[in-house]
Amino acid sequence: MPHQVSRSEKPHEYPERASVPDEYVAWNTPFPEYSPQYYVSEIVLKNDSTRVKGGWADPEFPLPPSQSFTSFEGMMQKKLCGCLFPPL
Repeated sequence: MPHQVSRSEKPHEYPERASVPDEYVAWNTPFPEYSPQYYVSEIVLKNDSTRVKGGWADPEFPLPPSQSFTSFEGMMQKKLCGCLFPPL
């Protein structure tokens, strides 16, 4: 049974979730039509750990290659696209 809660429940301030059919739930399954609305909660932005001492949120946008970044889980991995991924 794929991700029932994460595909239905959401905080009231979030935009509507994009619909994802069961056969496209796995991250390694191509789904080119998938285009969810971009959204970051204000509470996350206000707690950016790269801007606020004691902040708990990772930065909203990828960091330049010259900057290192460690989240509460460890050193973030940078992909070729410049996106950050959590440690494995």
